[in-house]
Amino acid sequence: MIFLGLEKVDDTKARVGLTHYFPEQLTEEEKSTGIIVDSVPKPDVPAGKIPDLYYLYETKELVYEYKDAPKTNEQLTREDISNIYYILMNGGLM
Repeated sequence: MIFLGLEKVDDTKARVGLTHYFPEQLTEEEKSTGIIVDSVPKPDVPAGKIPDLYYLYETKELVYEYKDAPKTNEQLTREDISNIYYILMNGGLM
C-alpha cells in the first residue's frame, strides 16, 4: 500500500505532493489528507519534460502532466556565451 498526499488544484483534480510507502506509520489525521493506492503508474517522460502526478476526483485515476524541465547551468552558460558573441560580432555594446 502507498499513501499519496494530495494538494487540491481545483474541483476536478489534486496534485500528488507526497508519496509515503509506509502508510501504517501515519496518523489518521495525516491519512485524511490523501489516498491509499496499491501502485503508482510509471511516467512516460518525453525529452526535456518533468512529470507531475495528479489524482482525478471524478474517475479516481492517477495521471501525469508534463512541464518543461528547467535549463541546466550548462545550457544557461552556453546561451550567455552565444549572446555575448553575437553582441561582439555586431559592433559591441555601442
